[in-house]
Amino acid sequence: MIAELVETNKRREALSLEERNVEDAESKQLQVDFTDIMNTMDQQQKQIIIRDLAQMMPSGRLAFMKKLVEGGEEAVLPPSKEEITDWKGVYLSYFDSRYSSAKGRVMPLKYCVPNPRPDEITGALSKHKFKNIFEATKRRPTDSDW
Repeated sequence: MIAELVETNKRREALSLEERNVEDAESKQLQVDFTDIMNTMDQQQKQIIIRDLAQMMPSGRLAFMKKLVEGGEEAVLPPSKEEITDWKGVYLSYFDSRYSSAKGRVMPLKYCVPNPRPDEITGALSKHKFKNIFEATKRRPTDSDW
């Protein structure tokens, strides 16, 4: 009986060691793939990734790296400066029912709300698969009360 338990423990230890070796190999490959992806990014994107990684717990870093490797840059990164230059700006006043069309409301009144929030607009854009970022410091020049 004792011999069987010892043998079972040895098998478990061997299996655990084998699992750890597989995990280590996967982790090393993930780090290589992560480094390859980082080398293709511009400086701003690298800084964002490094900042995000620095704020994470060690267990979260591995998951973040895996998400980047499996999902590509778009899974974790905001767009590059070059990509943003082709985008169109959307201001909150476009959707504000308090504004007249002469004052800057762009959308028909039936699609507008009073005091639209940025998270509502970015959420709607994301839901419909539009890439978007919110820039809190940007204002429409004619929107003096925003």
